[in-house]
Amino acid sequence: MLVTGALLEMPQQQPVARRIETAEMLIDTGVGVRAPYFHRSWVNLPWGTPEDELRYRLAASYKLVRGSLPKKVQAQLGPFE
Repeated sequence: MLVTGALLEMPQQQPVARRIETAEMLIDTGVGVRAPYFHRSWVNLPWGTPEDELRYRLAASYKLVRGSLPKKVQAQLGPFE
């Protein structure tokens, strides 16, 4: 499962350097591995990753991608908690 190294709080506003730093920390601590063919700010979470970690990282990744969409498209998606 591929997720970004972004933190959950406003991931789209974090500088890329911060997302890379977080991704490197996840790799160094063994939580994830480098995602081949993706930017350095993305990591691959292996099968067996705890559910709470998956939920946290998936929400951050979703917010990052959603935040980069045009405002018109974002408005069609509905709220995200």
